[in-house]
Amino acid sequence: MARKIIAYSYVRFSRPEQLKGDSLRRQKELSEKWCERNGYFLDDSLKLTDKGISAFRGDNALRGKLKAFIDAVDDGKVKKGSVLIVESLDRLSRQTVGIALTQFMDLLSKGITIVTLEPEERFNTSSINDTVKLIVVIVILSRAYEESATKSARLTAAWENKRTKLEKGIKITARIPGWLEKQDNTFVFNNHASTIKRIIKMYLDGHGTTSIARELNAEKIPTLGRGKQKANFWRQSSIIKILNSRALIGEYQPHLGKSNQDQSKRQSIGEPITDYYPAIIKESDFYKIKRKIEDKRTSIKGRVGNGNGNISNLFRGVITDVRDDSSLIIVNKGSRGSGKQLVSSRAKSDNTIDYVAFPYAPFEESILKLMSKITASDILPQGSEDHSEELESATLKLAKIDEKILKLQNKIENADDPDEIDPFLPMVSKLTKQKRETQNLIDDIQQKLHSSLPTSDDCRSLVELIQNGDDVDDNRRRFRSVFLNLVKRVEALVLKSGHWRQAFIRLTFENGNRRMIVCNCHRAKYISSGGFDGDYPIDHKKTQKHLQKRLDELKARSVMQTTINLENQLFGAAALQTGIIRLTDDTVSHEKWENTSD
Repeated sequence: MARKIIAYSYVRFSRPEQLKGDSLRRQKELSEKWCERNGYFLDDSLKLTDKGISAFRGDNALRGKLKAFIDAVDDGKVKKGSVLIVESLDRLSRQTVGIALTQFMDLLSKGITIVTLEPEERFNTSSINDTVKLIVVIVILSRAYEESATKSARLTAAWENKRTKLEKGIKITARIPGWLEKQDNTFVFNNHASTIKRIIKMYLDGHGTTSIARELNAEKIPTLGRGKQKANFWRQSSIIKILNSRALIGEYQPHLGKSNQDQSKRQSIGEPITDYYPAIIKESDFYKIKRKIEDKRTSIKGRVGNGNGNISNLFRGVITDVRDDSSLIIVNKGSRGSGKQLVSSRAKSDNTIDYVAFPYAPFEESILKLMSKITASDILPQGSEDHSEELESATLKLAKIDEKILKLQNKIENADDPDEIDPFLPMVSKLTKQKRETQNLIDDIQQKLHSSLPTSDDCRSLVELIQNGDDVDDNRRRFRSVFLNLVKRVEALVLKSGHWRQAFIRLTFENGNRRMIVCNCHRAKYISSGGFDGDYPIDHKKTQKHLQKRLDELKARSVMQTTINLENQLFGAAALQTGIIRLTDDTVSHEKWENTSD
């Protein structure tokens, strides 16, 4: 019995909703029947179905399943003489005739026979030499392109017409944010608005998007959407989409439909239209959200929870060990051991690095105490007043431009003769460009201002709540969010001498200011800590050796005497220019840090 020739069926439809209809079933059924009638074996191993992918832009040949088939032919996985079955040639391409015909001829030259089912035709290198058949192919491909090009032009024109209506204040779009509904020619908040406000507050308070979705699902809060578009439960992706939406501040951006649901984004048409929707949040909150999202996207700070929503390490991902430039991570020795310890991630896996652990609880406590004592001058961004003046100037300029545009519009509307309008048009165009540039400048300034750092009062109040044990998990999460906005990095030098540990902690704030902390422990017990302004070169090898030597010298036989020695080191009367703040209790000492440099 002769071996059957292998055939492959390529199915494509451009709109995802066609999956719910008859398009997929019909194309596959036609292919199966053709193979049965003609004695071919239908190989479905390549799964050649492009769902919701346009052939007008050639996405199917660039990254879709058609591209996978072409690659399989080039790699020899699909043998010469094999058949590619399509419903019609427009399933392969709707691009210009030159591109589509080249793609068609290229497949034939590689030994592939192309079969169309409507009408039923067979094309190979021999049959295409028939001039009439070649002309038929060109006509089909030309018609496919013209149909798609016409449709695209109509869609663009329709959107331009819609945009004209939008600029006149007519609300035209049927797709609106889930927290709004349309009444006559206005939008009003519906019962989902409170959920949106809650999502925003939770995110600004430090909750992650997964945590927010989990909480909303636990409380069975209804999701957004209408009819079949309504999801059964909240997902992280839906929270992220809401937080990124400029509809939160009332903007609407018209779009053309996307060409590929997986690979291509929708195309924006013109500039966003401001004040189209009622704003549900202040612009300041929106820019804070954007900054947090961007920080998470570009950082490597990672997750901070322990799987159940608790924040076990407030500083995970931001503490660096100055000796090997790796992260300090928590190693939990259990309640019977030394408990949670901070250790260099590199030392944990590299035996050539000294394994020096420091108790996490005293480390955290000393930072919390320092953060409770910071002032506005410690964290105040440089140049914030200049931004305010710049914003005032730009806002005034925008108001003047709007006034000029309004006057020109009135002149145009009151003109009796169309010829009288012509001189005004270039002026309107120029002013519109100036308005757009000024608005962009205002947006940039507002982002700088509205994404400003939290206040020192925010920090103090959160530290107090954590220390008092009030709603600990939520407040720890909020504190971490505030801390990451205020502090750019934390560097630590951990020293050991017997059961004694000494940590030199350097905090660099976003504005460039630095604060130092020195924390002393015996085993896991917190002994004392001090903080001071300025810098100390803990990343220098010479300094590290000197500090280690001093710790060894201070360590006496008794815990009491060593404690006294360390206290004298921190709060003694001898000399360095920087004042020390005692963090061990509520008193503040202005005595001097002992000079430990050469």
